[in-house]
Amino acid sequence: MRGVLLLLLASCNVSGSDRTGDDDGSVVPVGPSGRCTTDDQCSSGQVCARTSRCYATSQIHAVHVTWTVDGLPASATTCGTAADLEIYFRGDQSRDDSIGFLPVPCVAGKFSIDKLPISYTQVQLGGGDVAWQSGILDEDTGEATLDLQL
Repeated sequence: MRGVLLLLLASCNVSGSDRTGDDDGSVVPVGPSGRCTTDDQCSSGQVCARTSRCYATSQIHAVHVTWTVDGLPASATTCGTAADLEIYFRGDQSRDDSIGFLPVPCVAGKFSIDKLPISYTQVQLGGGDVAWQSGILDEDTGEATLDLQL
């Protein structure tokens, strides 16, 4: 009977309070999904980034990407048929280090994300009738400005 109990305990998921460290200073919660969804799943002094991983607060920042269309402010007129776009943020380490969002309304002219790791330094915006544009996020402000080409 003891052998069955040990086998059952070994197959249970570890609680969200147990964590493993990563080389980049982040901490990934160990649990059913291996990812965090809320800040309280992270250790003290850490937050759950939009990448679903825990990071020290010093390794997270808000990001704002603004864009124009052919040099003009984004609007229903300048965006034309390019109603929805896609946006991707990539880390400087590898292409596997990325997160994307869609649909992003072209007419908004701005996309913000509140908790992105500072290791994500590149942004790409485009899709549909809009040529993809790339930019680098300012390391101090977390901002990038792109000019979309229709």
